[in-house]
Amino acid sequence: MRNLSDVALRFCTASIIGAGFGQSRDLPGKPTGVRTLGLVGFGSTFIVITVSQAGAADARWVVQAIVTGIGFLATEVMVRNTEVPGPALRPL
Repeated sequence: MRNLSDVALRFCTASIIGAGFGQSRDLPGKPTGVRTLGLVGFGSTFIVITVSQAGAADARWVVQAIVTGIGFLATEVMVRNTEVPGPALRPL
């Protein structure tokens, strides 16, 4: 079992790195900024730590699913913000 300081350090590091990526998107005025990417980092860390402590699944599978989900979110943001005239992206 991990101690509390190790877990807190992982949460803080993930949130700060996510917020750093968000800051680089906030400066030019793009969507998905500091708050969103900070929470994505925090939530991803929470899920990976929880699964690895429970021993229910291999953490590599969980990380793969998280990366896939973030990729789908990023694709939706890119498609929504295109300058092409026409109908907006509609969820399925």
